[in-house]
Amino acid sequence: MTLEARNLVLTERLAGISCSLQAGQITAICGPNGAGKSSLLQALAGLLEIDAGEVRLDGAALPSSPERARCVGYLPQSPEIAWDVSVRSIVELGRIPWRDAAVEPVEAALDALDLKGFEHRRAQTLSGGEQARVLLARVLAGEPGWILADEPLAALDLAHQAALVGHLRKAAQAGRGVVVVLHDLAVAMNHADRVLVLNEGRLAADGAPEEALSSALIGKVWGVETRWLGDAGRKALATS
Repeated sequence: MTLEARNLVLTERLAGISCSLQAGQITAICGPNGAGKSSLLQALAGLLEIDAGEVRLDGAALPSSPERARCVGYLPQSPEIAWDVSVRSIVELGRIPWRDAAVEPVEAALDALDLKGFEHRRAQTLSGGEQARVLLARVLAGEPGWILADEPLAALDLAHQAALVGHLRKAAQAGRGVVVVLHDLAVAMNHADRVLVLNEGRLAADGAPEEALSSALIGKVWGVETRWLGDAGRKALATS
């Protein structure tokens, strides 16, 4: 499966972005604030009206809802829960595109996000990090072929960050496409298969983490002198 952006243009946000993403991989989108990361992710999810260009899924135009929601699951940045209902009820909403009440995908999503025992708690009583896990579980319950998440690690503690990265890796190994916006360059370096670096709405780098996140490129895009420490898969970023 492929998810392809063809010359996406959005005034003051995207300036002709093209890329072809592959299922079975974790692709990280990185860049400074205002680089266009969230706009690109929303465009890939079919949630943003662009000025020019197109997004294609397996060579065809993105389908309309609800079929699109069966193919692409999207988690926005800083998600909020507006409904005073149970955790299970929120996660079950992920089945709406399929118009069924399948139990197994819901249970699997609850288990994957360490939410067993939380099912009957009111979602609005949870912490921000717990709510973020609930909303991601809703995406997973929909069993989309593509998971698009905007800074999914931002509200999580270290243990749940590690668990979530592990689950995303399993999703990729199972053949799903995973695309995540990340500010933590070390997470992208150690866990992504591919990194897109955006700067001022343009694609500054696209490749393996070691190439796309080289110290030279980081200096050019972020304006900070850095060096990588440690072995492959366990690297840390030091600033000079």
